Amino acid sequence: ADSTYEGWSETVSMTISNVELGTITDSTAIGTINDADSQPTITIDCTGCWSNEWDTATFCINLSNASYQTVSVDVNTSPAGTNQATAWTDYTSYSNTEDITAWLTTKCIFVSTLQDSVDEYNETYEVALSNPVNGTLGSPSIRTATITDDDPLPSITIDNVVETEPNSQIIRINLSDVSEKDVSVDYVLQDDSAVYDDDYTIWTNSSWIKNFS
Repeated sequence: ADSTYEGWSETVSMTISNVELGTITDSTAIGTINDADSQPTITIDCTGCWSNEWDTATFCINLSNASYQTVSVDVNTSPAGTNQATAWTDYTSYSNTEDITAWLTTKCIFVSTLQDSVDEYNETYEVALSNPVNGTLGSPSIRTATITDDDPLPSITIDNVVETEPNSQIIRINLSDVSEKDVSVDYVLQDDSAVYDDDYTIWTNSSWIKNFS
């Protein structure tokens, strides 16, 4: 017995000869072996499904058993999840029909993640199988990969300002780089030579910098 889908029946023959005390009237017998194996099911697994920016995730397409036929399946990446990765910004998009040659059971593809300098949430994308030929989709047929952000938090600075009374002063708070996250900061004004309520007042003591601002 084997597990390979062969798609046809196989035969074996036996021939007898050199009979003593008898006569051969039919010297050959044919035995037929009917293939009991099915077309393979196709699944996908992942190595490096949690990867840093600039790493590579490996996705392997697996057959449940070998086949005498070439098995084909479409493979496509797409954004997935709540914090979706963006193709060609966060990872290299992939779309292709993959062939697994007859008698083989595995083929792997590779998806590279891309580096940026933005502090952001971990992001996800998926690799999905579809449109199988000479096989059927099994489970799982979709794998989700996570790109782990490796960028530092932005540093925060504040500008000096000079203004002639009685005008208002705008004090600018700066980030070293844009961020996907809303950044908040508290601040306190202290008297130096100027005196609170005599020379200045303050509107608020906290500030938000919206994401990507």
